[in-house]
Amino acid sequence: MPCNYINKLPFEILQQIFENLSTKGFERQNMKTCLHVCKLWQFMAQGFLNQEYSINLAEDSLKRLLEDVPYFGYKIRSITVNRTADLPDRESNYHTLVKTLTKCPNLVFLDLKVDEIYGYLHALMYGEVKLKNIQIFDADNVRFSSLSTRQLYLQLNLEYHKTITSISINRLIDIPGYTNNNDLTSFVKQFPKLTSLKITGPSASSIDINQLLKSVPRLQEFTLLFFNAINVNSLDEEALNNLEDLDITKLRIEVAEIDVKSLRYIVSRLRKVDNLHLDIGRLIQDVPVIEYGMAQLVNYLDVCITGIAAFHIAFHYQGFNFFMQHNMELRIEPVSEYGPEDDPLEPNHLIEVR
Repeated sequence: MPCNYINKLPFEILQQIFENLSTKGFERQNMKTCLHVCKLWQFMAQGFLNQEYSINLAEDSLKRLLEDVPYFGYKIRSITVNRTADLPDRESNYHTLVKTLTKCPNLVFLDLKVDEIYGYLHALMYGEVKLKNIQIFDADNVRFSSLSTRQLYLQLNLEYHKTITSISINRLIDIPGYTNNNDLTSFVKQFPKLTSLKITGPSASSIDINQLLKSVPRLQEFTLLFFNAINVNSLDEEALNNLEDLDITKLRIEVAEIDVKSLRYIVSRLRKVDNLHLDIGRLIQDVPVIEYGMAQLVNYLDVCITGIAAFHIAFHYQGFNFFMQHNMELRIEPVSEYGPEDDPLEPNHLIEVR
């Protein structure tokens, strides 16, 4: 039967065909075959294979799919919206996206790989769509967008704060009403299920990492980029126990400077980390709190990172640049003629290990 006739079958019949194909013991083989029949069958087969969809809003097949998606929209867990040529009216793109999402009540992950992202965020924020199970809004282009777009992205996440598990804060000023670190802590505390947090700070900012981590007890992945300084201001026994109780397994920090005391407690107390990436422009000797020469410091860090599967630590300390990495020997190099403030071995020149 030609493909165009198949597509004219009532959707209830198509649905039954796929249900039968998915219960014969050869479901993956059958569905992979269906992927090559036509665009409509490709969409449907994706749902039975892995509940993940990649859509182009301007595709004619998507219009046909939207007419019948209620029959299997409940299966969809993940949607990636690809960059595509705009429909004649850009508003049609936003309307199509909202219309699609209203029929996917169990959606968990939405990835917007689109340009001009403000319109899509606005449609999600104020359109007639409620994503009661959404966990992640992924939108790479947000970080290159205007302040109003970045703020709208955070507002959208805040709208779904009860279910969101991952969020990226591209600038601290994006946070509504931000004035200091207390506002950052108050903001992330509103996400009770947060397991992944990425914060990019302007070079003039500093942050109390202990205060922040106490506010997100479920955190598993934590990234801090481009801060001027990181410190652990609270070093009482209760604060240290809070750090030990955290479940962080992946930690990445890129910072201009940090004192030895704060570095010591970060690497020693976060004991569940198995992927560690630290790029430190300058490690500050905080006498008289702790007296570490180079050998003592390296030995101490070496003990702390024992058992970590993947690590990369780079820092400047007492006139030398240190490089510690899981797949290579310790490397120590004297500071170049440029000086520590403009040394070409600053963090942004270092090798990243994933």
